[in-house]
Amino acid sequence: MPTADYLIEALRLSPHEEGGWFRRTYESEKSLRVDEGSRSLGTSILYLLKSQEVSRLHSLRSDETWYFHQGNPVRIHSFREGQYRLDLLGNSWANSEMPQRTLCSGTVFGAVSSGDSGFSLVSCSVTPGFDYADFSWPDVDQMLAEYPLQEDLIRMLAPPSR
Repeated sequence: MPTADYLIEALRLSPHEEGGWFRRTYESEKSLRVDEGSRSLGTSILYLLKSQEVSRLHSLRSDETWYFHQGNPVRIHSFREGQYRLDLLGNSWANSEMPQRTLCSGTVFGAVSSGDSGFSLVSCSVTPGFDYADFSWPDVDQMLAEYPLQEDLIRMLAPPSR
């Protein structure tokens, strides 16, 4: 199996603001009108988390689907309407892993590569297409009040201080 550093170079990935490494691989030439303006119909990225790297908690105004490709399983932690959910993204059906997971718009979520070494390689597609205007960091204090049982997890995945 290739190393994380090899894949970062071979796939021409760059550091991602929320953590990990990425490269946009597709953006539809077609667009649609949304309340916030115009958006591409869809976008896709390759996304890599090194072992124990995290995708920091964030939310989008669009739906995002993660597709597992290779490496360690990914733990996706999501928070929506007072409910916490953990999903395992991977290829081991015996371990209740699934090869894809869709996060609905407005869901606050983050992810962790689960191995002690190695990496997790996934793709993410966003519809309507990703736009930084639709990206937001959560209010961590509000999340801690709403999800007290997940305090340690929320603190681990908290976005950088602003």
